[in-house]
Amino acid sequence: PTANRVELTVEWSNENGSKDKNVKINIYDLTGRKWQSNEYLIASAFNRIRIPVNSLATGLYIFEIESNGSKISRKVVIEN
Repeated sequence: PTANRVELTVEWSNENGSKDKNVKINIYDLTGRKWQSNEYLIASAFNRIRIPVNSLATGLYIFEIESNGSKISRKVVIEN
């Protein structure tokens, strides 16, 4: 994921080309507090989602994608 002060852009491709799945995207601060949680219906093999982050303070956050019981987490730095 890449972030600027306005939005977080997430891009990925489904390895097996599966479509029509629900994906939940969560953003946590380092204390574990959930700042955002959004759910999306994925309808293609390649996906790009832009998530507004202008309400988040500058700092380090944990970005999590959850789908079909699996979770992937990455650290994201939000800067001014």
